Amino acid sequence: MTIPADPGPAAAVATCVATDADLLAAVRDGDTGAYATLWIRHSHAARRLAYTLVSNEADADDLVAETFVKVLAMLRAGRGPAVVFRPYLHTTLRHVRHDRLRRDRRLAFTDDLTRFEVGGQHEDVTLARLERSYAIRAFTRLPHRWRLVLWHTEVQGETPAQVAPRLGLTPNGVAALAYRARERLREMYLREHISTAVDPDCHPIRQLLAAYVRERLATRARTTVETHLGRCRACHGLRTELDEVNADLRMAPTPGCAPTGRRPRTRPARESCVRSPTGHPVSSDPGGHGRLC
Repeated sequence: MTIPADPGPAAAVATCVATDADLLAAVRDGDTGAYATLWIRHSHAARRLAYTLVSNEADADDLVAETFVKVLAMLRAGRGPAVVFRPYLHTTLRHVRHDRLRRDRRLAFTDDLTRFEVGGQHEDVTLARLERSYAIRAFTRLPHRWRLVLWHTEVQGETPAQVAPRLGLTPNGVAALAYRARERLREMYLREHISTAVDPDCHPIRQLLAAYVRERLATRARTTVETHLGRCRACHGLRTELDEVNADLRMAPTPGCAPTGRRPRTRPARESCVRSPTGHPVSSDPGGHGRLC
């Protein structure tokens, strides 16, 4: 609500005619002009009081304006003074100042917001579920023998010497097979992030992107991919995305494999699961990264 502006000399003369009681009664009857007369008559006194309560002129003007607005609302509601206006106005002004001080005590004024910034990360549940589905599909597309060695070494936490009799290999052979399986799983996981190319020229390149990011391509194939990336913005953007995913893989365990050291519990049937080589289901629930059911 806007405080009435100074109506000028003519209105100043009118302030000497009506009493405060008459003007207050007129305001209650809906006469806004009567409140403008009260503003002219008492605003200077209100400013003098405000200057003693606050430190600068702008705050004093805000305090006076807020006080007049509050008193006008009281009068329109049928409350407030009926005969003498100025004492009520001054009392209201002090109350408004007190309310401001009490409100400001709960605020911390600062020009440095860095200490209020929260650096915590929040997981996107939908995106996390999608990433887990990628890990599960990549795992299921591996050859059976590779799934088996990953299951025992990464999930069950067994040593190559313990796994060797099951696969008919030496411990060194198990370690080498597990290395190749992990590398292939990471490459397949990256492939899950590659969308189907609309342009026929992009399709064969996108089939090689995962191996390219993993630095597993021969020199000739690598040159072919780099030549295409230099002129295709869509594939170049996809390569950048895969680089980020690949960087996360360096800091994370094998996708879809969470070492537990014990046989995991059964998860609820509502979650989508795939079967491991040993018959145990692998879950895509939101609570773990392709973890076991």
